[in-house]
Amino acid sequence: MVEKISFFLWILVPIDKFKERMHSHKFIKLVSVDSNNKVNGFMFAEIGFVGGDLTRRRKLMHIHELGIDSSNRGTGFGTELMNEAKKIARSKNCEEIILSVWAFNKNAIDFYIKNNLEVQTLRMEFKL
Repeated sequence: MVEKISFFLWILVPIDKFKERMHSHKFIKLVSVDSNNKVNGFMFAEIGFVGGDLTRRRKLMHIHELGIDSSNRGTGFGTELMNEAKKIARSKNCEEIILSVWAFNKNAIDFYIKNNLEVQTLRMEFKL
């Protein structure tokens, strides 16, 4: 299965990292397939904690990767994965779901906003 879906992931996740995550017990793995068992998209997420000494400790789900085959974008598979992630996060008593997205990826940003995620922080950088 990993080899079948690597064709649309290479730019997002190197295949060795993808295989590592597929076999890791650390990650929650969601895969969207159609009625012909064709993989349409995937998500890797992890349950963890943030905060501690100076701030309140919070349990959250961190979505590390979300990819949808380019021929299936806009068809609801991404929303299906997000909804399933929300169910899992609630069942694990998480307070929130977090993820990072590149500022230039307007389609992804629009998708996340459509799925009720809100911008919380902006990371700035200076190239040397």
